[in-house]
Order: sequence, then C-alpha cells, then structure tokens
Amino acid sequence: MGAISSSTRSIEQDHKDIQSMFFGSKMGKWPDIDDGVLLQQAVWLNNSSAIKTLIQFQTCDKDLKAKDGISEKGPTGGHTAQQIAELFGYLEVSNIIKNHIPSQREENIDTYYDGNSSIENEEYGLFRITLAAYKRAFHPSHVDKTKQLSVLLNDVFKHVDTGNNWMAVRDKVAQALFSSCEEASKVVSQCTTKSDFYKRIVNVYTDETTQLYTNMNTALRRQRIQDSNLQQMI
Repeated sequence: MGAISSSTRSIEQDHKDIQSMFFGSKMGKWPDIDDGVLLQQAVWLNNSSAIKTLIQFQTCDKDLKAKDGISEKGPTGGHTAQQIAELFGYLEVSNIIKNHIPSQREENIDTYYDGNSSIENEEYGLFRITLAAYKRAFHPSHVDKTKQLSVLLNDVFKHVDTGNNWMAVRDKVAQALFSSCEEASKVVSQCTTKSDFYKRIVNVYTDETTQLYTNMNTALRRQRIQDSNLQQMI
C-alpha cells in the first residue's frame, strides 16, 4: 500500500473537533468564533491582556478581516481587529494592535517543497485543516485514514468535478477568501461555470500583486517551518 501521510490520518477526527467547537460556541460555551477570528473576539471583549498574548504568535495576522456581515456585537463584518477597536472606542486596545510590529522570521524559509521526496513523507498541515474544516463541501464521505494522500487528493477532485458539486465549493472558497482578499472573493463568487471556476481559482491564487498571494506564501513558509521541526523531533 505504501506510506500513509500523517496529513490524512487525522482528518476525520479534526473535522469532528471543529464541528464540536462550533456547536459548543452556539450553545454559549464561549464566544461565537464563526463571525471572525480570535483577535477580533478579544477586541469585542475589550480584553487587552488576551490581545497582547495573541499578537505574539506568528500565525496571528492583525490585518485579517472579519467575515462580511453583522455579528452579535454589531456591524463589524469586513473590519480588521484595529478597525473594530476604533469603532467601539477602545483606544488602549487600538494602540496595542497598531503599535505591534509582527515578526518576519519566516521570510527566508523556502515556500515550496522541492518534490524530491514522496508526498506521503511530508506533513501538509494546511491541506489537512482545510479539508477538515470544509469537509462537507470537498469530501462529504468518510475519509479512510489508511488512504494515501495522493489517492485522497484524487477523490477530492473527482467529487468537486461531479455534477454541480463545484458550486458548493465555489461558495465556501469565496466565503473563506473574504477575510484575506475581498476582491478575490468577489471574483470566485461570480463564477457561473465549472471551467470558469477552475480558471479563476488558478488566477486568484497566482496573482502576485494581491494580499492573498502574500498570505498564502507566508502560510506555506510556516508549514515548512512546522514540517522541519517535526523532522527534527523524529
């Protein structure tokens, strides 16, 4: 059968955990994170201590926008954490975010894998968490944890390419893109045919002039850092 990538083994459990978190939030166990990201949540609560902690993480992007729409806190959709702080008049919180200078330590890390080793031997955390979060759109059937990554990728494409399944994927991708690049979100959401959808996906993710391209490269570099750290632990 060959090697089984760790990227595929935990997808089903990751999906269950994500569903459990959102169910818990809707039951009032913690603030509803469906309307934005953790930094925005901390701003809504005017929690300066939490904000100081969050912005120390490399993965915390202070320029990320909340999803479009109206949250339980008001018309905060499409706003960054700092914009929300200013909207609510939280001056201390706004200054903390504005004055924070993010680390650039990942800039010298290679963005892409060189392809010299089997994909089954690499850890693709971005793929794993994306499929777990949007499993109903990309791969609604059970994911066999013994399945090789290359086979799973083929299964995902077959599902998306069947009938009108691409439309559900289009809507999820457009929704996910909004916080990172509103223009790319609009481009994807306006696709009317499957072939047009495939073409525009390639275009929006390879346009080097957009914030989306910068964010994707940053995420890929961080994935390489994580993979490197895991290899050192083995």
